[in-house]
Amino acid sequence: MRMYIDCDSLIQEQLTPEECKAVHGAESKFSVTERDMLVMLALFEKYNIYRILEIGTNEGATAAFLLKMRPNIMQWVGVDLIRAPDYIGRRCTDERYHLFRTDGTVKHAEQLIGPLGKFACIFIDADHSFESVKRDTEYSEKFLASGGIMIWHDYDVLHRYKKTPFGVKKYIDDLEGDIYLSGDRDRNSFKCCSLAWRFQK
Repeated sequence: MRMYIDCDSLIQEQLTPEECKAVHGAESKFSVTERDMLVMLALFEKYNIYRILEIGTNEGATAAFLLKMRPNIMQWVGVDLIRAPDYIGRRCTDERYHLFRTDGTVKHAEQLIGPLGKFACIFIDADHSFESVKRDTEYSEKFLASGGIMIWHDYDVLHRYKKTPFGVKKYIDDLEGDIYLSGDRDRNSFKCCSLAWRFQK
């Protein structure tokens, strides 16, 4: 079942006006929108998220900002490729942030992540092709704690050049079970929230 969530209500219920103000205008610093940030903060607050695994960390700006906003987060683990540029992870200097570089194989990623235990949240924001999203989800979900939340970025967002949806949408649309989707439907606007999420049984 697909359930559209009223993001305005979620944000108002979980965040203070001061927190919303701190996010406002900051979107140019991140690969996610201001709206994405607000919804993620609201989800972290509502479900007491304290350990996060991020697949596709880029510069680490998202991690840096959310760690700053949420002192109760104990650990944020970012995973990206060894062959990725040197700037990967450079914008997050928080001591709770740990970056792991993989060779691109599932085996190596599992070897790095396995000893770290279970996470309350896994955030998928790496390569957006169908095959990559499927692979990243399937290998990482074994590290998601019972009751934890899996979040995908850029659901129902159009590719900048091809003007077609990313593979994220096709992958999620093929999944069985309950999937929660942002109620923001203007996929051409960078002001919208483009997150999808589900809970681990």
